Order: sequence, then C-alpha cells, then structure tokens
Amino acid sequence: MEDNSINQLLSSVEIISAIKPLFASQNPYLPVYSALGGAFVGAISSIIPNMILESIRYKKEAKALTLQVYSEIKSTVQIFEYRGYLEHVSEVIRNIENGEYTTDRFTIHFPDKRHTVFEAVLPKLGTIDIQLQIKFIAFYQSVESIIQDVKPGGYMNSQECNLKDFKDLLSLGRRVIKNGKDIMAEIENKYTIKQV
Repeated sequence: MEDNSINQLLSSVEIISAIKPLFASQNPYLPVYSALGGAFVGAISSIIPNMILESIRYKKEAKALTLQVYSEIKSTVQIFEYRGYLEHVSEVIRNIENGEYTTDRFTIHFPDKRHTVFEAVLPKLGTIDIQLQIKFIAFYQSVESIIQDVKPGGYMNSQECNLKDFKDLLSLGRRVIKNGKDIMAEIENKYTIKQV
C-alpha cells in the first residue's frame, strides 16, 4: 500500500510540475493584450450599429429628396401639358408653313422663383443616386433654357422668329416632357409609387 501511495504522490507531483509553468510564468503583456482586446471589441460593438443606423438614415434621406424632386418634375410636366404650350407652338408652325405669316413672337410669363424644390435639394444632391442626379440636372437645364427663350425679353419674343426657331422650341419642349416622364417612371418603379 505504501508503494501505491508513493506512486500516487509521485504522479501528483509530476502533474503539478507540468501545470505549474502555466500559472507561474504568466506573460507580462497579457493585461495589455486583454485591455487592447476589450477596447477593440468595445469599439467595434459601437461602430457597427452606428454604421448601420447611418446607412439607413442616408437611404431615407436620399429617398425623401428624390421624391421631392419627383413631385416638382411631375408638376412641371403637368403644367406644360395642361396649359398647352406645345400645342400653341405647333399651331404657330402650321400657320408659318401654310403661309399665313413668315415670322412670329412667343411669350410666356414665369414667376421669378421657380424650381424651388430642386434649388432646396441642390446642397444635398449628392445623396441621390448618381444617374438620377444627371437626369434631374439635364431636365432642369432644358426647362430653364425654354423659360429663358420665351420669358419677356427672351429670344422668342424680343425679335421675330422664323419656322426653324419654332421647330427648335417645339423639339426641346417635347424632349423636356419625354425626359420628365421617363424620370417619373423610373422613380415610380424604384419606389413603387401609385399614380394618383
């Protein structure tokens, strides 16, 4: 029995001798590693939720700005169609082609403040999809070109204009309406907007 006890005791001493270095010779940088690891985990756990929330906020803002510009473009197209501007230009073209007269003038009065929504959105335009930004700017530049031509003192009424001038105006006006409707369709499809 003594042999068994001695063997067990020797076996226990060997196990303790093998385990002792794990506890006795601790890495002096272990607390530093632990602190850095904790700081890293803490930073990641606060950054990731903030990034997700920021992404959601960014997408909501982009959608809101897009829908605001959409509304103004829709209104512009509807006003162009309702007031029959292009029909009037077409009538002038027919009259010139029929020989009733060779030149004419064309004037439309516009408010000084126009495109107010687009102008308000302009500082944040970068949040909107890049392709829509390009289309928005092209649309508004074309509309403004027409306005500059037909407003009092503009090219189409400060002088007598010929058939080519009116055909150019009609072509640009049709392109504005088509581009506006294309933009509207794209946004309606993207955000599943129902027609009212």
